[in-house]
Amino acid sequence: MKIARVRTGLATVPLRTPYALSFVTLEAFPVRLVECTTDTGAAGFGEAVALPGYGEETDEDVARALRHLASTIVGLEAEAAIDRVSRDETVGPFARSAVISAIEDVIEPAAMNGPVEWPQVGILSAGDPAACVKKAASLEGFTTIKVKVGRDLETDTASARALLRDGPPVRYRFDANQAYTEDEAARFLDVLGDHPAVELVEQPLGIDEWAAFERLAVRAGVPLMLDESILDETDIDRAASVGADLIKLKLCKARG
Repeated sequence: MKIARVRTGLATVPLRTPYALSFVTLEAFPVRLVECTTDTGAAGFGEAVALPGYGEETDEDVARALRHLASTIVGLEAEAAIDRVSRDETVGPFARSAVISAIEDVIEPAAMNGPVEWPQVGILSAGDPAACVKKAASLEGFTTIKVKVGRDLETDTASARALLRDGPPVRYRFDANQAYTEDEAARFLDVLGDHPAVELVEQPLGIDEWAAFERLAVRAGVPLMLDESILDETDIDRAASVGADLIKLKLCKARG
């Protein structure tokens, strides 16, 4: 089975509600699409979304890398194409993941195209406390709500207190997307205490602040998760060594 054609494209997907991270608010996702077709006529698909903060690649970088990879794998056997893409150090993980996912979709379509059921979480951003409680109450059917924090500590703490006091009886995740200093993160954790409704606090500090994270983990009364800090397999062991309770794995960082 050889790769006969590779097509790439862009789909700009508007969001019903702006997605507010600690460092940017997104109105739409730029989705880079890949279609790999083999000499048998079978086709597979992959995608990459270069979100700010999750890696060094921009959308333009991904687009350029996809064009490059497409030019290098046409005519190769599918497994050889995966090997070629995996070894290409001139491209980043977002583009690499999209192409490998498309090839793997051809090789093992049943593994990727079957029915999948995953628990979903509701999402809201910290803000006016009363508005946060109202928004949380409107997210009917969700058993977990992720709260985006990190833009203003006082707003975050007020929102957290209101949700834990007056919000619906669900689990809450608080995601700071690297926004806090160690002192700010400690103060926020002190507000949460060991409240049983808090499922976790995600990536409170910058990607490389391992020592500070370890100090936070010692004092935290709730589970801590690392997301952006997990760039490869070695970071998984490092996360365990500094006391992280959970990690988040992203396909775009894991080769496909």
